[in-house]
Amino acid sequence: MNLRSFVPLLVIIVFVANPLSIAQAGRFDNLIEAMLRKSVSKADDLGPPLLKSSKVDNVVVAAQRSDDQLLKEFNRLGGVDDRLRSTFKKLSTDERTAVVEIVSAGQRVALGRSADDAVKLIRKLDADGLVQGRTYGEFVYAGVDKMGPYYKSVVAKMGEGAGVFFNKYVAPHWGKWSAAGLTAAYLAAPEKFHYQLGNLTEYAVGKLTEAGIRVGEAVTGGVVGGITQRLKTNPVYATITLALIALLVLLQIPRFRAFVLRTIVHPLWSAPPTNESNDSQQHYEE
Repeated sequence: MNLRSFVPLLVIIVFVANPLSIAQAGRFDNLIEAMLRKSVSKADDLGPPLLKSSKVDNVVVAAQRSDDQLLKEFNRLGGVDDRLRSTFKKLSTDERTAVVEIVSAGQRVALGRSADDAVKLIRKLDADGLVQGRTYGEFVYAGVDKMGPYYKSVVAKMGEGAGVFFNKYVAPHWGKWSAAGLTAAYLAAPEKFHYQLGNLTEYAVGKLTEAGIRVGEAVTGGVVGGITQRLKTNPVYATITLALIALLVLLQIPRFRAFVLRTIVHPLWSAPPTNESNDSQQHYEE
């Protein structure tokens, strides 16, 4: 199911003073706001709404669930009471799905973080980042926390491959990564660093090596990933490349190399007899 069908309904009313009261909340965006606030802090004064924008693009939401399934999932969320449940039951199926997805993600972000850190991260993630985390994995939360909100565009563009790359080469080496100033280049053009499956490009191998980040066996994976990508985009070019690679491998076999030299290379380099040499030979015989 795609959240775009109900994106227009996800308009968060901006207040600069007190948070929204669920008693005033007749729409599901208010319900999301109220539940997120309960998730991150028991205090009422958290400033402006946590979700400044509810626009959710380029994400895949979990498969359609029945209203009964959604109600069970909602009841398992932290902080649910009779008033929240009553409001939830008045929503459409699409709106209930949005509440469950976004609030579940928000509560996951709040888990193990202080209220201040959770609030800051939820505001960076916004609704689209929270749903991305539910869709692709929790690396989204860590990525946005370290690289900022623009990391969501990387995830939208590269999908699960962004998680493979982040978990292997960014998160474990964040000090070296940030010291090398790679974040800006990566956010601008993530496809220069890895393919859709997360395999490294030749460019990334060079940059990571310069930064002191070991890539090891990833070099082979990057080559395979590059060939796979070439096969998808240009099958003819990729087929020729694979044939040349196979030929180079076969040339490492002495017998095959001797056969190629004897049957192909030597005839090409052996000069055919000229007319002058033929005449000389004929005159000598006379």
